[in-house]
Amino acid sequence: MKELTVSTVEELVNAVGNQAVELIRIQGKIKESPSIHLSPGQQLVGEADSIIEFKGGVDGVEVSQGNSIDRITCIVEPSRRAILNRSDVESLGTLELKNVKTIGQIQLIATGSVRSGHVVAQNVEVIEADTRGSAGATEWVWRVCLAGSLHIMESTN
Repeated sequence: MKELTVSTVEELVNAVGNQAVELIRIQGKIKESPSIHLSPGQQLVGEADSIIEFKGGVDGVEVSQGNSIDRITCIVEPSRRAILNRSDVESLGTLELKNVKTIGQIQLIATGSVRSGHVVAQNVEVIEADTRGSAGATEWVWRVCLAGSLHIMESTN
């Protein structure tokens, strides 16, 4: 298993962009990150008090298939999504969120091409989120909604 330890925005973007890297260890606080998109099977693991703070106006970590996020705080604007999933994969596989904190929403939706998936959420804390501007909320069957900020849904379409 190829793994990298990152502590800067540039290192994070390069590691996530390299599909051969399966385990990405986050050290310290990374500020002003663009949105990042995990390739199938990639894992983000924090060391100590690891934080990824994203640029204003962008979402945070987009998961795809079989991804894991552990011991990381993800910070976006409260009305944005700190963690979300791709909709162009048939299966999400098993997505694991462990010891994760966010400012911003966690939104996992079975829509588009997504037909299956399994979510393991353990010790997940949404510190602050604002879902009032979420588009199309009436179009979803709400499976789990904790404090208006953790959404695990499937499309009714």
